[in-house]
Amino acid sequence: LLNALKNTRVLFRVMQFRPTKDRDFPSDVTKFNNTQNSIKISDFRSNDPVQVYLRKQFAQVSVGAKSCEYKNKRFFERDSNKFPIGIEDFAKTIYSFRYGPDDMEGGTRYLFDTSSKGGYAKVFGDGDARLSDEEFELAAGTFFLCHEVCGLWKKMRESDSSSPALERRWLLFFTVGELFRRGYAGDAEALCRDLSHLANPNAWMQNPAGSVKKAIKEAVELAASAMEEAYNDESAKPDFRHRNWFRTDRTRGEIRRKLEFIAKIRKADFPRLRPRS
Repeated sequence: LLNALKNTRVLFRVMQFRPTKDRDFPSDVTKFNNTQNSIKISDFRSNDPVQVYLRKQFAQVSVGAKSCEYKNKRFFERDSNKFPIGIEDFAKTIYSFRYGPDDMEGGTRYLFDTSSKGGYAKVFGDGDARLSDEEFELAAGTFFLCHEVCGLWKKMRESDSSSPALERRWLLFFTVGELFRRGYAGDAEALCRDLSHLANPNAWMQNPAGSVKKAIKEAVELAASAMEEAYNDESAKPDFRHRNWFRTDRTRGEIRRKLEFIAKIRKADFPRLRPRS
């Protein structure tokens, strides 16, 4: 065997670049050397230090009896004993809750754009460094809150009376986020702290009578009402397009106005994840 391999020639290429100044170079190499394969924009970010860090951190978190598996790469084998968290689903969830659906900004390409005009830094920072423990807990808590919202959303969608306004969960995540931001008006630090407490889902997900799950359910119901009212107003206009309603920035403004109206007629405060001390 050694004799057979002795004269074997292997083609390889050496490339030199400066990580600080040629940050996009490795991604460009991957992109242009794989034009024959199906490559998603998120694939170019899968080896970022922050993505590797998220995989390690989530591996220490459990949902029920399943440990989390952050899929920073698409081709991990499915494991029924794991709770999967896809890189795109995670990014879209966090961005939607904080800012609105990424479709309103340009979609997944915008979300994984690391330039100053992209949305990557709004979720993952500069990508070259791990998140702080506090940043991880805030992002993880936000993700698990939205996971709970998603479960309630699916039940709504199964209803025959489900509104077309609830077709996409990303806009619901944003509206729920707006509700909690109003519930914590003037105290963003408290909201971040309470979201961070949700980073350990087993501490609250298994308690259906707990204050967290009650607050989330109330927020989803109020959010759905605001979305339906905003949708009904817009759908009455002659130039209305259902698909565009989920993509235009005007929709965020209309939902905010509906929430302001709900706040005026609502006798109780908007929900909070933990009771006021």
